[in-house]
Amino acid sequence: MSRERMARAGCAVAALLVSSTAALAETPGAAEHQGLPQLDTSLFPPQLVWLAICFIVLYRLMTKRALPLVAEVLEQRRSRIGADLDKATTARDESQAIVAHYEQALAAARSDAQTVIGTAVTATAATNAQRLATVVDEINAKTKGAESTIRAAHDQAVTEIRSVAVGIARDATARLAGLDIDDATADQAVAVALQEHGR
Repeated sequence: MSRERMARAGCAVAALLVSSTAALAETPGAAEHQGLPQLDTSLFPPQLVWLAICFIVLYRLMTKRALPLVAEVLEQRRSRIGADLDKATTARDESQAIVAHYEQALAAARSDAQTVIGTAVTATAATNAQRLATVVDEINAKTKGAESTIRAAHDQAVTEIRSVAVGIARDATARLAGLDIDDATADQAVAVALQEHGR
């Protein structure tokens, strides 16, 4: 609609210019100035009138049609730039939120990892302590068993040595002194000798 009006106004201005040129050509004295009629001072008033008319028409066209179109284009461009800036701001905020979420998830993962490591270390320490206690108990049991076996072997060896010593004491007494003593007396003498030697 605005383009049609602008075309009509342009046609009207062109028609006015053509008619003014024809009017200038028909004015008296135009034949005398065939070269440049715009330099003829007698033709200045109509030229100034048509200049003013053309200026007013062009000014009205510019202010009513062309400039609003330019302003509309500028406004659309401004709104498009504003929308792009809003999208960029939204994208920046979203990226910052994603980075914050990632850092939070990373911190939580580190905390969970430290908790798992602590639990594993505690469980391993408890298992090792339990195994160590079991090994110590086994060693103590084996040591006690070995001590019992050694004590039994010692007692048996002492008993056997004592019985051999009793036999030797009877034989020595019989050979040296010519006396025949019984086992109880010989055992008593061997016991006294062992006590003297700290056994």
